[in-house]
Amino acid sequence: QSLPCQKSSTWILRNHLAQSLPRTKGACACSIHVRSYCSSTMEEPASKRARFAFSSDSQRCGLVSDAVPANTKKATNTWVTVLQDYAKAKGLEPIEFNTVSAETLGNLLEGFYVDARTRSGEKHRRNSLLVARGAINHHVKNFQPEMNVFSGPAFQKANQVLDGVLKQKKRLARSPR
Repeated sequence: QSLPCQKSSTWILRNHLAQSLPRTKGACACSIHVRSYCSSTMEEPASKRARFAFSSDSQRCGLVSDAVPANTKKATNTWVTVLQDYAKAKGLEPIEFNTVSAETLGNLLEGFYVDARTRSGEKHRRNSLLVARGAINHHVKNFQPEMNVFSGPAFQKANQVLDGVLKQKKRLARSPR
C-alpha cells in the first residue's frame, strides 16, 4: 500500500527519519508530520514547565535599553555632546549630569539656546532646538529622575528664553526681505 507522501520524490530522504517513528496503519511520513511529531516529543510536558522564568539584571537592563529607539539615542548623544562642547567653549568644567544642580543646568541652557549654532555657524532650526531640549531632558532623567527640563522651576527662565528665540525666528521668517 502506498502512502500519499511516498509518491513524492523526496520521500526517500524523509524515510530514514520516519523509520524510527511509531507508525500506524495509513500514517503519513511527510516532513510536516515528522517535524510536528519530533517537536511535540522533544518539548517538556506542560506539568514540568515553570510558570515563571527568572531573568537576570543584565537581561532587564538590555530590555530597557532596547525600548529606547535608535534615533532617540542618537539625538541624545549628539545634543549632550554639543552641550558639553558649549560648556567647554565658555570655559566651564564638563557637566557631571549625576551631580549637576537644576539651577546650574538651567543657567547654562539659557545661554545655550541663544548661542547654539550649526557647524557652519548658522542658527539652528526651530525643531532642532526643541529636539535639543528633549534630548537633554532625556539624558538628565537617566541620572536625576526628579529633574525636568520642560517644567522644572529652575528651568522656567531657560524655557522662556527658548520660547523667545523661537518667536524671534518666526518673526524674522515672516518679515519681507
